[in-house]
Amino acid sequence: MTTEPALSDRHLKYRPEVDGLRSVAILPVVLYHLNFPYVTGGFVGVDVFFVISGYLITKLIVGELDRTGSFSFSNFYVRRLRRLMPAFLCTAGLALIAGFLLFSPELFRPQGYSTLAAAFSLSNFYFWSKADYFDTLANTKPLLHTWSLAVEEQFYLLWPAIAVGLYKLAGRKYLPAFLLVTSILSIAVAEYLLTVDRSAAFYLLPPRAFELGVGGLVVWLEQRQIASLAAANAMAGAGLLLIGFAIFAYSDVTPFPGLTALVPCLGAAMFIYAARQGPIAALFRSGPLVWIGRISYSLYLVHWPIIVFYLAWTFAPLTLAEQLALVVVCIAAGWLQFRFVEERFRYVRPESWQPLQFVGGLAAAAAVVVGLGSYVQLNKGLRWRIPEARNEHTTGEWRRIEREAYCDQWKDGLSRNLFSCQNDRGKAKDLFIWGDSHARHLVAGISEAYPDYNIFTLYLSGCSPQSGYAGFVDRIRNDGTQSCIRRNEKALEYFKSHPGSNVILSGAKRGTPDQIAAASREILDQLKAAGTNAVLLGDFIRPGVSLADCIKVPDYLVSDARITARCQGNAAAAQAELAFNSELQVKLPELINPNDVQCPNGVCQFIVNGDLMFMDDHHLNVPGSIYFIGKMKDRLPF
Repeated sequence: MTTEPALSDRHLKYRPEVDGLRSVAILPVVLYHLNFPYVTGGFVGVDVFFVISGYLITKLIVGELDRTGSFSFSNFYVRRLRRLMPAFLCTAGLALIAGFLLFSPELFRPQGYSTLAAAFSLSNFYFWSKADYFDTLANTKPLLHTWSLAVEEQFYLLWPAIAVGLYKLAGRKYLPAFLLVTSILSIAVAEYLLTVDRSAAFYLLPPRAFELGVGGLVVWLEQRQIASLAAANAMAGAGLLLIGFAIFAYSDVTPFPGLTALVPCLGAAMFIYAARQGPIAALFRSGPLVWIGRISYSLYLVHWPIIVFYLAWTFAPLTLAEQLALVVVCIAAGWLQFRFVEERFRYVRPESWQPLQFVGGLAAAAAVVVGLGSYVQLNKGLRWRIPEARNEHTTGEWRRIEREAYCDQWKDGLSRNLFSCQNDRGKAKDLFIWGDSHARHLVAGISEAYPDYNIFTLYLSGCSPQSGYAGFVDRIRNDGTQSCIRRNEKALEYFKSHPGSNVILSGAKRGTPDQIAAASREILDQLKAAGTNAVLLGDFIRPGVSLADCIKVPDYLVSDARITARCQGNAAAAQAELAFNSELQVKLPELINPNDVQCPNGVCQFIVNGDLMFMDDHHLNVPGSIYFIGKMKDRLPF
């Protein structure tokens, strides 16, 4: 995570305890990304960094204005470039090499896009447009963590100009008022966005501005002396407790940022304000904490790509031994980059800066990285790297094949909005599939198993067919929750008005078995009362990793034997899903359970006779759908 170093400007008094605080920010981030138990809110370390950055940058700007009456934008931005860009370009360049060696084209191409976005300080916008930070595909995005660098770099572009302008027009005293008002508005924006677009709240600068503003306000607060050393230590300790509370009490489901982010942010501000002397300050000035804090930017840069590419090598959950080893590897790699890249450009005497020469060299290095990223994305992830024997259809290709073969035969008079996948074959009988994308991936198998039926699918991505019944609500971002409930209401109304219909309900494992059983019972009872032949088909067991991405990789480092050994799916996750289906069947005995078909003797099949059955980490491909539905046909009452 980027934060302006406490010794970035010779006129600023170095505060080693602030470097010590950085260690409290970076280590939870690393542990959280490694899935250590209990560190469920480690992501708040980024927010602590934002507070530190807001404090130091504001202090630097105001200090220069107070001393000289002016502010050198050129010096400011050259310092920022020296601080940030060499280490970033080194990380991005090495990540492209690792992606070239380990990634499928479908993962490598987005890495090219994200490299471009990060180089131009726009990666927060890029990742906002793609998915949630907490989604299951996050560990395939080696530059995902650069969203926070982009937020800070956008702050660096805006805040100096605003601060200097206000200082010149109205004087120093209006700056804290501006920061306070802006911070309050930022919190309001964050709280609003959490209700309509959680990703926007997480990634964009406006809902994060208050975190930087809280740090900036400390610059004025510290002009007031704390009454006593005991009070100062109590405040610093309370600040650390607030940070610790967020680290251990928050999780991926915590609404964040917004008011919840005030807890670690206020904790960081309290520490910066109060920890100037006494035992807490002495602890945070100690060698190990200061050392970790000093390498924190490089450590932040390298830790996530190391984790991503290690997972791309193993395709398996991390063991405790691997987690511990990766902590050591990340810290060692962070130190190496700090020592040989970051320090090389960061600590330079002002008279030897030669800014034009530095900027020119930096532009040349950036052009190389940007050029490589552009080449990767424009050439579709460099498919030529993949041996022919390892080629698999992409998810997009499978969906196109599925749609052309089974979803584009529309029936006159049947709503295309409600029945978004139609296979009208002019038959006398209809068979309906109702659910989410895990219902949609059944369409090939159902169509092939029942050639004498027209197959119509009521499919809405992420929308469980049970949502809205028996008190169960499937929460979907971006206002999808109510759209899902309305879709399900319309579906039930349609089938009630069309007695004699044949309906298969199916969907991904959402909620708890108790919730799904109760909601399914309510739906099935109503359908059967209306004369509908309806069944609930249990969800197939997902591999938990994208086996296509596991197989479709270059052979520079990954041998055929390695592919065979690693491309097995997530066994622990499979056992949990088997247990879900079994428990659901106990509560809803008429469930048609696929467990013993897909997983005979508890060993799940994701590859059959050398053929991959899934298009990604949880959707059946066309052959998989046909194979598994074919084996289950005698259990379906049609």
